[in-house]
Amino acid sequence: MILTSKIFLYVLILFLNVPVLFSQKYNPEKNYFRYWIYFKDKGEYKQGRILEKGSDAYNLARSGLSEKTIWRRSKVLPEHLVVSYDDLPVNQEYIKLVEDCGVKYHAVSKWFNAISVK
Repeated sequence: MILTSKIFLYVLILFLNVPVLFSQKYNPEKNYFRYWIYFKDKGEYKQGRILEKGSDAYNLARSGLSEKTIWRRSKVLPEHLVVSYDDLPVNQEYIKLVEDCGVKYHAVSKWFNAISVK
């Protein structure tokens, strides 16, 4: 008796979920996959390089940071690490090359040096 009631319960749950499983139809305009594409470097700037204060790379990285960010980082980091390689923006040429392949980018992460594409 207990075994048959368990089987009945499982079958009932299965049939109640079937409409949910098949209720959405595939639409290529709405259904797409997202992937992260990671880049090796940031153009002419290479990983692991310490940015010297006053250099072009330092000024480019610094322009994307707020004063509050600089202040907060300076409380816990040495001066030469307050602005780092990770703060440089993703190379726009790399993004353009990916777009030329026919995909659209959804998000850009300068800290991961990557873009999310559809």
